[in-house]
Amino acid sequence: MNLTREDLYWLLKLHFDIDDLPLEQIEVINHVLSGKDTLVIKGHVADYHICYMLPTIVIDGISILVSRDANLNSEKLPVPSVYLKRSMTNDHFQRYLAEIINGKYKLIQVEPELFQNRNFLLALSKISVSLFVIDEAQCLSKLRHDFNYAYLNISRAILDIDPTPTILTFANTYRDDIQKSIIAQLQMEATEIINIGHNFPDLSLEVIKLKSNKDKLAYIRQLAENMSGQGIIFANQRNFVNEIKSNMEEIIPEIEEYYGSLEIDRKFKIERDFQSKKLKAIVSTNRYYSEIPKCNIDYIIHADLPEGIETYYDQISKFIKQDQLLRCFLLYSPSDREYHQIIIEKGNVSSVDIWRLSDTLKKYTKEPKQNNELSKKKISTREWLDNHYNNLMPRAKKELDRLKDIYDNLNDQDKNPCSLDEYNKYLDSDHWRNFAKSILENNKSCYVCNAKSEHIHHLHYRNFRKENPDDVVALCPKCHCYIHPDNPMTSNISAENIDQEYQQYRLFRESKPDLGHRLFIEANQLELDSGLNRSGLHFALSEMQNAGMLDILPDCSLTAKVSIIASRGELISYINDDTSKLLIEWLMTNLEANEQKDINIRNISYEISCYMDDIENVLLDLSYNKAISYKPQRKVMVLNIYDLDIGHEESTFEKIKGERYGSLRALIEYINTKECRKKFMNQYIIGSIIEKCGKCDNCGSVLSESTENHKKADNKTQKEAYISESEQISIIILNCAEKIDGMLSRR
Repeated sequence: MNLTREDLYWLLKLHFDIDDLPLEQIEVINHVLSGKDTLVIKGHVADYHICYMLPTIVIDGISILVSRDANLNSEKLPVPSVYLKRSMTNDHFQRYLAEIINGKYKLIQVEPELFQNRNFLLALSKISVSLFVIDEAQCLSKLRHDFNYAYLNISRAILDIDPTPTILTFANTYRDDIQKSIIAQLQMEATEIINIGHNFPDLSLEVIKLKSNKDKLAYIRQLAENMSGQGIIFANQRNFVNEIKSNMEEIIPEIEEYYGSLEIDRKFKIERDFQSKKLKAIVSTNRYYSEIPKCNIDYIIHADLPEGIETYYDQISKFIKQDQLLRCFLLYSPSDREYHQIIIEKGNVSSVDIWRLSDTLKKYTKEPKQNNELSKKKISTREWLDNHYNNLMPRAKKELDRLKDIYDNLNDQDKNPCSLDEYNKYLDSDHWRNFAKSILENNKSCYVCNAKSEHIHHLHYRNFRKENPDDVVALCPKCHCYIHPDNPMTSNISAENIDQEYQQYRLFRESKPDLGHRLFIEANQLELDSGLNRSGLHFALSEMQNAGMLDILPDCSLTAKVSIIASRGELISYINDDTSKLLIEWLMTNLEANEQKDINIRNISYEISCYMDDIENVLLDLSYNKAISYKPQRKVMVLNIYDLDIGHEESTFEKIKGERYGSLRALIEYINTKECRKKFMNQYIIGSIIEKCGKCDNCGSVLSESTENHKKADNKTQKEAYISESEQISIIILNCAEKIDGMLSRR
């Protein structure tokens, strides 16, 4: 679609009351209307949203906007719109999805994390998407400090849309390698790159060198007394955030702390109060600056050194004000640099971490070797039990071993309290049946592996015939048989059943050889077993995906509440493949009409030999068609394992580590520079040379009185900083020399 210049200006005036627009933004709009994928370098431009709003009005179909910008008020937009967030209640989320499918909204804004949500992805597959807009697209690149694992699923969602929509991305980066990385990740074709953010924002940049956190607190207090309007104070660690808030409350009562682990309701209240100017200041950790809503503020104070110059630029440029100066204060002490060096060394994912995670995943995916000879061979009870044990998670193995040790250490009298005939007679008694029934009703899942519990295992027989609930545990047949496989009093699994179940599992695995081994695991469990933290785990998984070792699929529900609404005949009409046939048959067998029941999707997948995510897709589809009520609960990660022995590019990790050190060194150079700070940062970030700004502390035109008072002390502090760093280098050299001497002496 091509619009004439007259039509374009008429639409701008009609919908936005704008008479003119920069030529670069007009170029972006024309490219999008022509169906060309476009990467926009937005820089610090605040009003770039019109680049996708105008095309959304003109084109047919729906626009998807991936953004966390809460300022896009749906009431002010010229088209019906909705903002989907992770924090929504399930009822609200389901209602909005139903309205989206029914075509109520023209613009759908979503948080990037929702592309892990199968519920949202299913709704996305049922609508006609013409334009896909991604804000902050630089988060797709691992070379960026703000790389976000959630963005990796966006490209998969775009590829699943048929026909493929036009892609419009906005990125805050001037680097060619990061721009190419974005284009490659999203598989954008014939991409136009347009820069709409040429000029550096209007900032007053000031650096103050201090000795300690105590000096910083005193200086922040002094600044606050002299500053007016709203401001944000950033610090690296939560405890320092608390100290700053406590120190400032006397001067600014309207101050709140802001960090990632805040309760959602409180976080939203702080955001609303800050935007409505009820709050004068927010003290936030550096890590969560991206979640603070954009608003016009008067000053930013960095009480600690950010992790690099790009992070610092992003944090201050996010809050620039249109045609108004933003004052930025950076407080620096030598210990700040040491803190970030430790973080870089500890936080950087290495090849060792990849190998460790790969070994952990191999344990989860370990299974019997599959070949034609084995498929014809009947396996023994011992082999079957060993296979079950090997497929358990490490925690479950530990618990099963504990139960087996307890049983093996029982004396003969405890193991055999009566004859076999007496034991079987007791198992047929009403007392035992009622007792066993109550235990199984209260413990529906196996104590060890969470499969369906069917057996009662005695921890001891001291209270035989007068058992208490504490004397027994509910187990699945496999775990129970593993504890004492040779005891006929407790094992009632026939060899025929074992062989039949094993062969059924093998047929299920062999029927989908091209899909790899699909693994369902909770993120907390994988963190615990691999020894990686959440960010390290996400980074390592994304690297393994790039190497072709595995594929990261959207999350899947482990448990849910389900009830049947439609009639049996209507349910049967929704059968369209093997999975839907098996699942609908299971639902009709195990659920009564209008009876809400807790289900375990993992257990169902074992029973009907279908993947958990395929089962949830059918459940979601039935829910959208109002055939069932479906409320998903506990979530698990889904990984498709291909080949964990494939090599990966080790240089990637060193490159990323070098990038982080380079950005930190550049920020230290910025702190120590004698030239115009704005000129220095513009040359590093944008790559162009500008005239002196006349507004930074080095240019000296708008220095505050407090800054002037500290200027003289800066030289002394700077010398101390250099002495501190030189002392560190000397210590390192001495340690190396001692190690070399020790090695030579041993020789």
